[in-house]
Amino acid sequence: MSALEVNPSRLAAAARSIGDASVNIDAALEQLMAVAGVLRDSWSGDAQSAFDSAHGRFDLSMRERAELVDAIATTLADLGTSYSEADLAGQRALGG
Repeated sequence: MSALEVNPSRLAAAARSIGDASVNIDAALEQLMAVAGVLRDSWSGDAQSAFDSAHGRFDLSMRERAELVDAIATTLADLGTSYSEADLAGQRALGG
């Protein structure tokens, strides 16, 4: 049977890494949107409307992604804290 090993510092590091990756994705998306905005402005009529519609769906998708990634990072950080607190409580209970 396999054992589950939890390392609070690794959970915290994973949370930071995920948060950093999310910030980098957001920065890349901002650059993409700036370039796309220039392209959008060169269109009119149906092309511009189609872009606006697609952009709206994409933007919603990226906001949902950001919320999920933030929730994952927060959960990992909270788990790391909880495991650390449980370890300390266990040590104290054993007189350590």
